Amino acid sequence: KNNRASSTQTNEPAKESTMLPSPSKEASIITRPALYSTTGISFWGGIDPISGIVIDRTHPLHGTCVTDKILVIPSGRGSCTGSQVMLELILNGKGPSAIVTREVDSILCTGAVVAEEFFFGDDDNDDSDNDGSDADVLNGANDDGIDTGINVEDEKKLPIICAVGEQQFTKLVEAGSDSLTMKFLDDIDGNSSKGNIRIQYCGGEEAVQNEIITNNLLKRKDTLDTDSIDATSEEPLSPAAEMAMRTVRRIASI
Repeated sequence: KNNRASSTQTNEPAKESTMLPSPSKEASIITRPALYSTTGISFWGGIDPISGIVIDRTHPLHGTCVTDKILVIPSGRGSCTGSQVMLELILNGKGPSAIVTREVDSILCTGAVVAEEFFFGDDDNDDSDNDGSDADVLNGANDDGIDTGINVEDEKKLPIICAVGEQQFTKLVEAGSDSLTMKFLDDIDGNSSKGNIRIQYCGGEEAVQNEIITNNLLKRKDTLDTDSIDATSEEPLSPAAEMAMRTVRRIASI
């Protein structure tokens, strides 16, 4: 029923729901089919980065495709190589539209942060809308002018990654809504920073609409204090070193 994964392994394909049209910049809303599991996934060896299909035969979602889905799992599993698979999924255009976890998973976030910093360029200072449906286009170089050696097409996009806590995660899985809707909330100045998100889903016998207010971990503000370290630097950082430092700061903040 729905797409909820139980402890029993199944090879049935995920149930598709009717997709809404691509969201406009004003709407900032996406609706995608959802995949659920109470078992974490090891992205390394568990998901094929070429096809986006779960290949771990022991996992309840084995045989399903995560591409353009909202993946609801407790967390990833395994070592930091999972971030490499996340990066490959994104660059291959086979990643999920969003990942909703129970607890913060910095490994999965690392792959997405590296994709944005090193391949897509940082869009925090422009007006482009990266809402999980429209991607930033890269024409061979990122914002620092460094040639990345690839041409990222429109369908290659960053996922939204949220951690909602144990209570909300349990409610979300138990509801098992076929699809989930995510809406970016405006800040106090009326601007959409793409940081705060409302997740809407239907649950219960009367199909009551529920919602979770959370934040996109990839938009978390920098909280790492490196002033004392920066002060000791005698020379300005190279563009590559600046990208590396931004990546470290963002992951540390997450």
